[in-house]
Amino acid sequence: MLYKTDYGEKGGILHTYSAEFGFLVLRSFELDTHTLFVARGDVHTLAIVSAVFDLPHPPYTMGILRRIEKLYPYHRIQTELVRNCISLFMGEVLERLLRTSAGESALFNFIKRTLGLLNELPTSELQYFTHRFILGLAIVLGFQPQGEYCAETPVFNLRTGLFQEAPIVTSEVILSRKYASLLSALLMNEPIASDALSLSERNELLTALIHYLEIHQEVNLNLKSLAIIQEVLHG
Repeated sequence: MLYKTDYGEKGGILHTYSAEFGFLVLRSFELDTHTLFVARGDVHTLAIVSAVFDLPHPPYTMGILRRIEKLYPYHRIQTELVRNCISLFMGEVLERLLRTSAGESALFNFIKRTLGLLNELPTSELQYFTHRFILGLAIVLGFQPQGEYCAETPVFNLRTGLFQEAPIVTSEVILSRKYASLLSALLMNEPIASDALSLSERNELLTALIHYLEIHQEVNLNLKSLAIIQEVLHG
């Protein structure tokens, strides 16, 4: 489940993504005891759930939720501020990207695996979690950066997706040597020193990675949660 909005006093509208059906919007009945706990908030943003539902039938765009069961508690995501804010950021990114997406098991498994890491990793290892999430999402969607960071190709072109020679004139789509080296470390899943970038530089790198995703998905994400996550995690 990507996120939930209220519907009436006891109902809810769930925006979901599944490996089988892709993106679906489901409405729960207000007085249905099998879905009532949705309204109480027991099913949170980015919950992994098992559900029984009726698919939408034109002209209706929402399916009907019949039964739902939360599969994993993700207690730390629900109770710890930093993890909760990261999950809200992830949920907004996924909802905006997946509105028209068909089901893909690789993408669903990536989301599930990333949530498990968010719940279990030590707090000290969350500093670049949003960066790793955006980059991992780009890769699973088919936009794996190509080439390698080295003396001959020390910068990264966001538009072409290639490490390349440093151009004579820089532009907004070119990640400088400093950022390109961090991107390379992220791609290699290497640990990154806490002082590798300043707080403002971490924000700039995250913004650049989001722009990389926007370029290759041909979408403007316009993320409302970006300022919040930058303040909570990098502020």
